[in-house]
Amino acid sequence: MGTPNLFENNEKTIQTEEWHSLLSQSADDYENCVVKTITHVRDLRSLVVHEYLQAIIEDLETGERTRLIAERQTGQDQVILGRWRSKKPFSLLSSSSSSRDFSKDLSLPLFSIKFDSNNLKVLDLARILSETTKIGGNYSPYAKNCYWFAITAYKALQLKFSGAEERWYFWKWRGKLIFFKKSAEANEFHEERDSRMQWAPGKPVPTWEFLEEVYKSTIRLQADSSEEAEENIESSDLGLDELYNEVNQSSEVSRFIEVYNEYKDNATEAEHTDESVIVPEDFQLLEPTQGEAEKIDFVTQAMVGEVLANL
Repeated sequence: MGTPNLFENNEKTIQTEEWHSLLSQSADDYENCVVKTITHVRDLRSLVVHEYLQAIIEDLETGERTRLIAERQTGQDQVILGRWRSKKPFSLLSSSSSSRDFSKDLSLPLFSIKFDSNNLKVLDLARILSETTKIGGNYSPYAKNCYWFAITAYKALQLKFSGAEERWYFWKWRGKLIFFKKSAEANEFHEERDSRMQWAPGKPVPTWEFLEEVYKSTIRLQADSSEEAEENIESSDLGLDELYNEVNQSSEVSRFIEVYNEYKDNATEAEHTDESVIVPEDFQLLEPTQGEAEKIDFVTQAMVGEVLANL
């Protein structure tokens, strides 16, 4: 058996604060376990294109490596261990040697941070994930969702430990919401309708109402019972304004933004030269407005600053 609660032979899921507590109780056992890379990922098989972090961990004494997932689900923030078997670094390059079940998800890397100096210990990772959970409160589909957890923890790790950032090909997909198929050309649609389609009644609704129903349906699917689903929906904040106002009214928000900016001045980020989002030609992208994006950035900076201030 590998190192408990890290190098696991079987898949194991642990809530983030509990994971930090377990590792802290036996801190000496993890002294030589460092984080080599952190990657912000989107799961393309997920109904809402789930976002999470993937970390590669190395034991400097044995040379063994493993991967873990850190994510926010509707019920809890968690780490998933043991989905990949531990192995030596060179064997990670061979896809044929991986025990990963790729049918579970389709992982699209967005951004990665590489830590060559071995300064990011696994206990540091566990603490930042735990702090992110503490300030996150309850899951909410629009605001404190899987993207919020991933970007907050990612930015805190990046600013605190100053790794080298790599931007992947689909980096602009981070935080984007939904792809919609465009309307067909009028003549093509007419031919298709006459041959295979018929008109069906529809109820036009505002975009926010449509998205609210999408997220409610997702919660209902993921819940174990209708009672649990309705409880999660009732406790979820389905609007960004409430979160923005909550953060903006905090007496310490200025201090958290200041902490964020202090760390940001010393960080190196990948250059963003192309602002276009790559999408299939028959699809269009639904994304936040400029005003909403500015609110999201403000909230993220304040909460990353709070995580860093608590370390």
